[in-house]
Amino acid sequence: MATLTREEQQLIVIRLACFGRVADIRAEIKEKFDKKISDAQVGYYDPTSARGQDLADDLRELFTSTRNAYKSQVADVPIVDRNYRLLRLQQLIDDPLLSQSPKTVLQALRQAAEEIGGAYNASGASPDVDNRIADLLAQLVSSRQEAPASGSGDGGTGDSQ
Repeated sequence: MATLTREEQQLIVIRLACFGRVADIRAEIKEKFDKKISDAQVGYYDPTSARGQDLADDLRELFTSTRNAYKSQVADVPIVDRNYRLLRLQQLIDDPLLSQSPKTVLQALRQAAEEIGGAYNASGASPDVDNRIADLLAQLVSSRQEAPASGSGDGGTGDSQ
């Protein structure tokens, strides 16, 4: 097992606190410090793992403060919020150009079903949800076909609403 400096230990703790992959951390230590370390040695610096239970208090505190800061920064990213994602999906469906593509609409409807939860289970989409999505898509396509397009020669008398 390679002996690590305080700087190397802190780097490992910070990377682990930010959910870094062990393989990536090992590669970074190898690249920056020219030291080869094992997965177990990296794991020792994760206080949430069994190996990291004996981690020094100052490194444990560094891990905790870094993890909390990382999580709070992630929470500030709009796409993390489910309501934001659902609103963006609705905007996709409402967009006149994008909504003309049944594939795009179907993908947005499926994503919305996943977002609200319960619509998909561990074994994949429930047939009932697929049928409801197909029905909604059929209604959307049907309503677009019934509504005359502008410039279709009907003099604009068709009611698009």
